[in-house]
Amino acid sequence: MRLFIALVFEQSMEKLIGLIHQVKQNSTKGSFTRQENLHVTLAFLGETNAEKIDLIKACMDTSCLSDPLILTVKGIDRFHSVTGDLVFASVNPSKDLLDLQICLESELRKSGFPLEQRTFRPHITLGRNVVFSESFDKAKTKMEFEELNERIEKLVLMKSERIGGKLTYTPVYEAKLRDMTA
Repeated sequence: MRLFIALVFEQSMEKLIGLIHQVKQNSTKGSFTRQENLHVTLAFLGETNAEKIDLIKACMDTSCLSDPLILTVKGIDRFHSVTGDLVFASVNPSKDLLDLQICLESELRKSGFPLEQRTFRPHITLGRNVVFSESFDKAKTKMEFEELNERIEKLVLMKSERIGGKLTYTPVYEAKLRDMTA
């Protein structure tokens, strides 16, 4: 099964959907993220045997020995591609977020999971293969919106699969971040 560990949104969902709508209005085509699939990936595990889920849960639980954190979405940006752009909402790489991601990645590596080597760049994918309309000023990709902040209180292990032709992310396990001040 194809797995990843993510942070998911609850209170900011309407605003994130609004960002997707804004991108759609300025494009001629693209594959846009469905509301239930919006997330920030902390660790991509890829194809993983079901027998390893308990080990993943233990890594997540160990990583959660940190306070809940605030995620700040600060702008819309894109990665260029010949087939269209990957458009995303960039997330502020705060110290708390980076510490959590580094801890999680470290626990997973110690447990033998081969993770990607690229630098963690927190983002929320809004659309893939997006082609902006000719009237859209590409220099102004960072669209106007009010910065949004969301308190994150858990890590979520997600299974990625196609169901009825749609990319679907299903929660497999949740690990609550522990409030260290309580």
